[in-house]
Amino acid sequence: MTIPIRTFDSFPVNVVITPNSTAGSMDINSINPTQEHGIAGSKYVAVARVIASSDVLYVAVDSSTGPVLFFKENFTEKLTDSSGITRFTTVSGKIIAVKKDKGCGCGSRLKNWSPVGTISQSSRG
Repeated sequence: MTIPIRTFDSFPVNVVITPNSTAGSMDINSINPTQEHGIAGSKYVAVARVIASSDVLYVAVDSSTGPVLFFKENFTEKLTDSSGITRFTTVSGKIIAVKKDKGCGCGSRLKNWSPVGTISQSSRG
């Protein structure tokens, strides 16, 4: 199994997934799950882990049964602006906006989550 090289790995983050690229200029600071975003079909995810390899984006969330892959898609563009928001454009045209959360993510099982599972170390060499 080939392990993808990570080009982006951030936790905890807040994420907004929009259905199309018309929302590319949105301000993630003004978006939260309790208000209407004005972006039909968008989803807000609080306390997530986002990992990107060279061309695949993974968004995972913690659930009652442990970490769950919430979103996975190939992406074509990654841009980070001066406010620290990283925007990924997927092959289907979705915009995934990611911003580092100010919390520590303490107690979340996402700290050790990987899209390819875990790798154990061996003392044999």
